[in-house]
Amino acid sequence: MTATILVASHSNDIRQSIHKNLTGRGYKVLDAVNGQEALLKLSNHEQIDLILTDNKLPDMDGFQLTRQIRKIKVFQFLPVVMLTSQKSSQLETEGLAAGITGWLCQPIDDEQFFTVIKRLMY
Repeated sequence: MTATILVASHSNDIRQSIHKNLTGRGYKVLDAVNGQEALLKLSNHEQIDLILTDNKLPDMDGFQLTRQIRKIKVFQFLPVVMLTSQKSSQLETEGLAAGITGWLCQPIDDEQFFTVIKRLMY
């Protein structure tokens, strides 16, 4: 079975790069340009195995998106990884409170990227 990953990012370049890397390794990828689209795609797909989101979505931040995801019973334990260019203890604390499962700092190192994904999904 092919794992499905939802990528929510306002950056077309980031979405395209991640999409290319993931599909090249056999993953199915769904893209969302904002939090509302990500929530809509979640509601329309029964099988999503992981979400990658950046914190700066146009309509809500990644923490708000994650809080909304955690309210949906079937997705309470779905891994959510925050893509960020800035990482601080304050952001980590806020992320943990929102339900963020892991972090990836940009620019993303391919080896670290796939290590995190495999660790969270399998």
